[in-house]
Amino acid sequence: MSERRRSRGALWILIVCGVTVAIGVLTRASTLDAAAQTLPSPWTSADVGAPAVPGYTTGDGTSFEIAGTGTDIWGTSDQFQFAYQPLAGDVTITARVTNVYQADTWSKAGLMIRASLARDAANAFVFNTAISGRGFQRRLTSGGNSDWTPGCACPPGWVRLTRAGNVFTAYDSPDGQNWRAMGSQTISMPSTVYVGLAVTAHTPAAVAAYAAFDKVSVAGATTVTPPVDAVWSTRDIGLPLLAGSFTNLAGVLTVRGGGLDIWGLLDQFHFVSQAVTGDTQIVARVDSFQAPHIWSKAGVMIRSDLSGGAPNAAMLAFGGGDWDFQRRLAPNGESYYTPAGPGTVPGWVKLVRERNLFTAYRSNDGVQWTAVGSEVITMPSTVYVGLAVSSHDLLSLATATMSNVSVGAPTAVNQPPSIQLSAPSVATAPATIALAATAGDADGNITWVDFYANGQLIASDNTSPYAATWTGVPAGAYVLAAVATDDDGATAVSVTALTVSATSARPTTVVFVPSLDYATNVTSTSVELRRSSDATSAAPVAAVSLGKPAVISGEIVVDITALVDPLPAGSYYAVIVSTGPGGSTPSAPSAVFSK
Repeated sequence: MSERRRSRGALWILIVCGVTVAIGVLTRASTLDAAAQTLPSPWTSADVGAPAVPGYTTGDGTSFEIAGTGTDIWGTSDQFQFAYQPLAGDVTITARVTNVYQADTWSKAGLMIRASLARDAANAFVFNTAISGRGFQRRLTSGGNSDWTPGCACPPGWVRLTRAGNVFTAYDSPDGQNWRAMGSQTISMPSTVYVGLAVTAHTPAAVAAYAAFDKVSVAGATTVTPPVDAVWSTRDIGLPLLAGSFTNLAGVLTVRGGGLDIWGLLDQFHFVSQAVTGDTQIVARVDSFQAPHIWSKAGVMIRSDLSGGAPNAAMLAFGGGDWDFQRRLAPNGESYYTPAGPGTVPGWVKLVRERNLFTAYRSNDGVQWTAVGSEVITMPSTVYVGLAVSSHDLLSLATATMSNVSVGAPTAVNQPPSIQLSAPSVATAPATIALAATAGDADGNITWVDFYANGQLIASDNTSPYAATWTGVPAGAYVLAAVATDDDGATAVSVTALTVSATSARPTTVVFVPSLDYATNVTSTSVELRRSSDATSAAPVAAVSLGKPAVISGEIVVDITALVDPLPAGSYYAVIVSTGPGGSTPSAPSAVFSK
């Protein structure tokens, strides 16, 4: 491999195995060298929002030089280089921005207080530009839009940012002695926030903006040691051409992965995992996803082992703007998926293992979860639980940032079962009623189905297809119900109405009262006979057209002997159907009769 570098304004070129790849353009004669980031405690530096090219920070605690790449600090999410301290309580940070070497007219360098290191975190930011003046910028909520108040159209200089409770105020000064307020904003932030210096290039190109700060001071807050994150193991699965990587900055995990895919018989991806024994779950918020292909994938995974063809379950975001529940059921077996619908990041994913049942969930806010699907996959007691990223592109890495990552005992919200009851709506006493129910449970199993009539238990069935027979039913009106119970105790109910009529003598005539518009709007009538167990929407067992019978003393009497005689023994009812220019209208059913 050969490398050529040139001074200010030069294009970097790397020639790798005969393929020429443009790496970036710098605006200052300084390389973006991550190894140069040596900062005194308690200062730390990091790229927020995973810019395409890393930035860097050097400094002694009061003077700093920062090279920042990234698209901007603005809108609903940010990309920039951040030198920061985690601090609790009220705070004041002051600095003089001595130079801004711009990559764009809106390259920004200034002071920031930020709720977290997620790319879309709430923040307050007072900044300088090289030629576009100063401003006070803020995002009030995670993922919300940004707003700003313009400051003076003056060159880089003194700025200050304060927090008093949840009130954030930006200042600037011509001399570091006389301060003027640029604006204030109430922003709800946690007690511990991230306070420091931020630089963004304001361009998607691989170009860095460079800023110099001195006279940096932080006062009035308590230094906080970030909580120790769980120990993660990071490795490539399936030998992808490009090696992946992983960083964990105060709970914001950035995973870069290559590889052809997580799919088919074998996988290639980067996996950040923990070995966990027994039932478990993993939850994560996918904050951002830089995907070189529509089939690039990033999300959470539970895997039986670290081989390329291992059985696994994964809930993934796709580069094309979709979410899927993927799984492989057997070693080196086929892969399957259940779509969870379209949607771009940010978004929440959760994967739960309960014995050998794996259930995937998706959420927009991490509070209300939707079950995507469940699958029984045989895995050993100890499995690998973590974050997976695959680029689906041999020559590119995909980059995902994930926050709010947790691995622990399952706290999945059980999804209730579903059930649909089938039963006749009419019958003749003494009746025999057949009941059937179709029941299922998306994240478990049906334990049993109970059948009720007017609140009294008739029968129970614990085997699909669920059914019961109710005999000797007397005349009356009934509400039938089927109640399904799943293996977590959740229930679902389906109800229907039943009318059981007393047996009447075999009729020879049917008498009906015509409608008020019979003379003007009815062109013909017919009589239809149905079995007592049939709904009125069922096909009749016998029917005859009556034409338009005459009305005598307000009634119409029709002889139906010829219609009834051919019928087999059983219980029936009659319906009169009137037809006119507006269509056909059935009457209410007659009383049930026997033949």
